[in-house]
Amino acid sequence: MDYRSFEWRIIVSLILLLMLIQVGGYFVVLQFNRTIAAATLVDELGTGSQVVNRLLAMRHERLQQAVQVLAGDFGLRETLASGDLPTIRSMLDNHGKRIDASLVILSDTSHQPITLLMPEGGAPPVGVDPHVLKLASTGAHIAALGRDSGQIYQLISTPVMSPKLTSWLTMGFAMDTVLLSDLGDLNDIEISLLARSETGVWEGRASTLPESVTEQIAINLMRHTEPAWQLSATGERYQMLSVPLHAEGEAELVMVLGLSLERALAPYQKMERVILMMLVMGLLLSAVAVYFITRNMIAPLNRMAHLDSLTGLANRRLLGMAMRRAEAERARVGTSYTLFMLDLDKFKALNDTYGHAAGDQILKTVADRLRRSLRGTDIVARQGGDEFVALLPDASKDIVERLAEKVVSALTQPMEIAGNSFTIGVSLGIAVADATNTLAPDQLLHLADRALYQAKSREVSYVLASTLEVDFVELKSAR
Repeated sequence: MDYRSFEWRIIVSLILLLMLIQVGGYFVVLQFNRTIAAATLVDELGTGSQVVNRLLAMRHERLQQAVQVLAGDFGLRETLASGDLPTIRSMLDNHGKRIDASLVILSDTSHQPITLLMPEGGAPPVGVDPHVLKLASTGAHIAALGRDSGQIYQLISTPVMSPKLTSWLTMGFAMDTVLLSDLGDLNDIEISLLARSETGVWEGRASTLPESVTEQIAINLMRHTEPAWQLSATGERYQMLSVPLHAEGEAELVMVLGLSLERALAPYQKMERVILMMLVMGLLLSAVAVYFITRNMIAPLNRMAHLDSLTGLANRRLLGMAMRRAEAERARVGTSYTLFMLDLDKFKALNDTYGHAAGDQILKTVADRLRRSLRGTDIVARQGGDEFVALLPDASKDIVERLAEKVVSALTQPMEIAGNSFTIGVSLGIAVADATNTLAPDQLLHLADRALYQAKSREVSYVLASTLEVDFVELKSAR
């Protein structure tokens, strides 16, 4: 049994713990960066919405001045007073083209449309809602002309006085993708304009984003009640900000500003790559440091805990662990194991006569001869004093007999220590754990001890315990 596996467990556990802490910290940094990036984008979008609203307001003021100048034109008022509709339409068409109006509406004092023109061409909207024209006359200047109209207009409405109010002149300027692109380019943001009908369904009316993304915006508007929210579409993530516009009846208009999260995260990702490289280097250095610290600090303690300090053999603790593992293997797959318990003859007399130094050298020599006599898979332990135990896993009866003879022969050879020749004897008790002998490890150890006692009392080299009782069968005597 390799007691050093404990050192590797400590090393692996510490490295995994450090890895967990550092990787966990790295992911915290990633999440923190994304939170900061999203918050930064929300601030940028908030600033962008103020800029866009200000630009629309300035555009409204400029267009209103142009429409008021047109409404105050004497020729226009004379033409309107004549009631000649073809002439009125021709004049309105010319003036609309001059100020780049998308549509021109002349309505009566109750805002009922008299005529509608499209100076830029195209099909005129159907079912113009007088309520929208009335709202435009009070300053609600962004709206659709009707519930079936897909186009959103910035409406400029001014009264025509001759000298009393005779009609209302309304000019509409399309809130289309071109305008949204111009507004967005100033802030480097994406802008979408959506309308919600009486049924509560959002529909995109104009957008600087692809149609597929606009459709996702419409779907997500139904889910998010907060102004700021995030959208994942077509493999890209956006930070969005919803900005409500003027109401048109029971329908609603909203302008959604968006910025790409990936673009915002680009500077952070450069830093994250550096942090990742530092993390990998830190983990490698930590692994090296843990390895050397463990081997230099834990390894000596581990040896003290599992090895006999004099002989370097396994101690009682390591032997007990090995026996429990061997018993678990026997119970699982039926693999037998054998215990040798050895006791040196004449050792006490030699130790008393020649001193502890000679006695220690004898014990070291015995330990070395035991290791060389047994197999590499066998575990040799010092129980204490001159008593040794060997654990032989998966050994047949023939192997047990051969190894017993080999051990006895090796230990009875003369030893040259400090210029003196010593010959010691050995007694060996043997106990086998197999399918018929299912003793617990400590009971098996006790049985081997009793076999050793029988070997000493009978003055034979080794004895095999054949039953759980004191029934021992002598295998061979070397005396």
